[in-house]
Amino acid sequence: MKLTKYFKLFESRTSDLSEEEFFSILKENCKEFLNDPKCLQRVKNKFESTYAYIDPKIHNRTDGSNRNVAKNLLLLLDNLPSWKDYPKRNNSIIATSGHTKNSIYGRDYYILIPFDGAKFGVVPCQDLWSCKLANQNIYGNSIGALVSSMDDNNIINSNYADMIKDIQRIYDTYEKDGLVGWSQSLGRFFDGLKRLGIEDIEDGLNDIFDPNKITGYENTDTFRVSTYSDLVSNGNEIWTDSKCLVYNLGHFSGEIINIDEKFNNFIEKMNSYENK
Repeated sequence: MKLTKYFKLFESRTSDLSEEEFFSILKENCKEFLNDPKCLQRVKNKFESTYAYIDPKIHNRTDGSNRNVAKNLLLLLDNLPSWKDYPKRNNSIIATSGHTKNSIYGRDYYILIPFDGAKFGVVPCQDLWSCKLANQNIYGNSIGALVSSMDDNNIINSNYADMIKDIQRIYDTYEKDGLVGWSQSLGRFFDGLKRLGIEDIEDGLNDIFDPNKITGYENTDTFRVSTYSDLVSNGNEIWTDSKCLVYNLGHFSGEIINIDEKFNNFIEKMNSYENK
């Protein structure tokens, strides 16, 4: 591969590749995938390249239909002590461990091929937002409900330190004067903290957002950190900050896309390059 192309790869989050460049990089950097191909799938509204490279760490995420709510969650998961061993979601790419025909996130289907040594965060269900918080007596139901209540109350989220300070300020006021000017949704969270005798907001958030305590919506599985070899193809959400290759499986425009067939065709092509 030309040296100029390598410079390009490290200067931008995503770079288009030729077929030859793609399989050359795959052979050199993705031996775990070569030995055990897994269909790690992602869906987007638009992805025009057939072959590409991506480095998630170069980019900060701005995802979600409500970006302010999504930012609240990113700040918590990337900074709470209980999540220190996980890849930073703000600088990761999110995918599915196995294929799905769910098109709510877009119409273009593609697979991720991580570089060797990638580390993954694994969600205990198909969507992180539907996971149940630890200590249900603190707050009613899902992760989304709590972070949405922060947005409802205009919690400062310019950075993690200011967010924690602002929530602590409101909590201290709540303990003294009650819910004056604040929504009942945030009050239920504060009530739970009081019942557990928790005075420090960061300690409380660290406990109920503990990845070893949060469960899937319909199961008792919890979050975990995984290597590529330990990933299970069960359709659950995953994320990684690893450099990856990207292969476009195709566009869904009403017809059923045969993901298994397209993935198997890709593997055949990959093996043909491997044998050259």
